[in-house]
Amino acid sequence: MVRVYPPLTIRNRHATLTVVRRVRCTIDKRRLTALFREWRLIEKKIPIPFAVSLVIVGKREAARINTNLLKTPHIFDVLAVNLVTPRELKKQNLPDATLGEIFITKDLLPRGKTHSSRFWLLVVHGLLHLAGYDHRRKSEALTMERQETRMLAPHGITPYPGA
Repeated sequence: MVRVYPPLTIRNRHATLTVVRRVRCTIDKRRLTALFREWRLIEKKIPIPFAVSLVIVGKREAARINTNLLKTPHIFDVLAVNLVTPRELKKQNLPDATLGEIFITKDLLPRGKTHSSRFWLLVVHGLLHLAGYDHRRKSEALTMERQETRMLAPHGITPYPGA
């Protein structure tokens, strides 16, 4: 049985983020709220209100999720799953629809800490994937890295030092 800790919900004028913890961890609500405000930098991609779930899992659950979704037992650090694409969300005008879920494996964070810079990078990385960003080609990867840097820099986080 998977234990679920009390959810944490953060709202801004544009989106709702619900954090679901399936492993014991502490989330800095103030920092997550401030970071979530940076969503405004990519609002043009999804101009109507939407919801996102951030799910913190352990290694065992990460392997199970990856096996079910991608047919591979590998453990991911972050996995973003769109329930509806940004284009469908805009086209169908579905305000407050759940755009998708971001799964983060706590065990792969430095010392399992959810307050690490790596954790915040994974949150932003997952949000960008849900918004339609990708990194399959080098040009896409550079665009995504620039966007991650823009969203994290105001919070004193340098995701790619020396880049």
